Amino acid sequence: MSYRFLFFSLVFSTSILAQEISINTIFQRVTTHNPTVKVKELEYQIQKSEETQTFKNLYLPPVVVSNENRLDSIRDEGLKLNTLEARVDVFNGLKDYNTFKKTSNNVYLSEQEIFLTTLSEQERGINDYFLALNYENQVKIFNSAIDTLNKQYYRLKRMFEENQLSPKSEYLKILSDIEDLKSLKAQYQAAALNSKESLFKILNYPLNSNFTLKEFSIGEDFPDFQPTLKNTPPEKTTLGKREQLILKNSEYDLKIAKSEFFPTVYVKAIKDFYEDSEDGYYPSHDGRVELGFSYSFNWGSTVDKVNQKKFEMKKAGINYTENIKEIELRMRTKYREIQSLIEQSSAQEKRVAILKENLKIDNLRFESDLITTFDYLNSLNQLVSSQENLYKTQRDLVLSKIEYDNLFK
Repeated sequence: MSYRFLFFSLVFSTSILAQEISINTIFQRVTTHNPTVKVKELEYQIQKSEETQTFKNLYLPPVVVSNENRLDSIRDEGLKLNTLEARVDVFNGLKDYNTFKKTSNNVYLSEQEIFLTTLSEQERGINDYFLALNYENQVKIFNSAIDTLNKQYYRLKRMFEENQLSPKSEYLKILSDIEDLKSLKAQYQAAALNSKESLFKILNYPLNSNFTLKEFSIGEDFPDFQPTLKNTPPEKTTLGKREQLILKNSEYDLKIAKSEFFPTVYVKAIKDFYEDSEDGYYPSHDGRVELGFSYSFNWGSTVDKVNQKKFEMKKAGINYTENIKEIELRMRTKYREIQSLIEQSSAQEKRVAILKENLKIDNLRFESDLITTFDYLNSLNQLVSSQENLYKTQRDLVLSKIEYDNLFK
């Protein structure tokens, strides 16, 4: 029996541990379960299918099977296969080729979008994680303060009721402060739940999940947190490659538009199975190969379309240059931002630790009537504000570090 109890205890303990969400959980879960990432993966599969389709259009000839006869012949002889035809475009201004190259380019672009969307969703999840952590810890501070005020309230009320040594207004003021803290606590509890449910949605968990958030620790969650100045050219990063793919698409669009200036040269293979005459269907074994061309030129739309694509390519070139510069600027800015946030986080951690110790002392002093309620609440508010600033700084620090690393991927 004891072994069975131990087994179930271990299983129960494991299930409890599994309910905890850390930053690493967010990284892993977004990669495998995030709905937005899943949509991007499906879009990638759609692009792959389109690439296969354009490849077949490029190299496989379309086959046409037809039967055209007089109605009386069809009524007497039935509907029979007349002609089998296959056509291959030998040259059409490289329209099919450039269309295929563009769809292949879109496959690579879609692949980059999966990666970038994953990074973006991870950043969203971490933002909600820190918001929820902050609100939950503020609720804990409010609970502690409410307990302390309640003790003082009942003590002063008892003194007033027993011997009138304490005025009634004193414990009524404390009661008012307790209700104010309860109101703030309710506000922060709702905010914590909102942030957690937003995180659950990003991680594709049920919104009514009962997960707890693991307290963040730079040492545990980011053992190699200290950033190093990287020298990867922005053109070689994922964001840079994405910009190159967008620029390449504009080049393909221009080439596809220019293909309308050229005629289409084709080879057609035709096989006749039956011939129709006044006396009915007759079998035929004729087969032939034809070489031909077709040309259709719309002066207004073709020329204007080419000019439009030229302007769009110039625009894409300018955007590419500016976006590459923007990526490089973000690399430099994020590095300096991280250095500043590390210093801020260290200072704020020390300040929070000091204010927590100070609040413990003020709890005792307040219960001993050595400080006023105003002084005690002032200490409480300082801790609440500092705790909130610390989580905001830690959130900004982690997000900046992640964004900085992602810029070079």
